[in-house]
Amino acid sequence: MNRLCYRPKTIIEYQRQAFIAKENRIRITLDHHIVSTGSRLDLFAPDLNFYPVLDPFNVVQEVKYNGFLLSYIKSAVSQANCSELSVSKYCLARSAGLKFRM
Repeated sequence: MNRLCYRPKTIIEYQRQAFIAKENRIRITLDHHIVSTGSRLDLFAPDLNFYPVLDPFNVVQEVKYNGFLLSYIKSAVSQANCSELSVSKYCLARSAGLKFRM
C-alpha cells in the first residue's frame, strides 16, 4: 500500500440497526447519521471534524437475501415510503466533501 502511494481519502462513520430473519438469513440494515471527514485521516483521533453526508431525516436501507425474499418481508419493505436506488456511502462522502473544501 505504501509503495504504490495508496492512502485513505475519507473516514465514514454511521449508526446501523440490523435485523435478521431466522427463516432465510435475510438481513435488513438501516444506516443513519452518516457523517464523514477528509481533512484528517487519523482513524482513532478523538477530535475528527465530521460533516453530514446525508440529510439527517434520510436512512439508507439495505435488504440482503439468499435465493428468495420472504413474502411478509417483501410486503413490509414495499410499504415503506422509499425510493429504490443504488447508494454508496463512500461516494456520498466524497461528493459531500467537495462542498466543504471549496
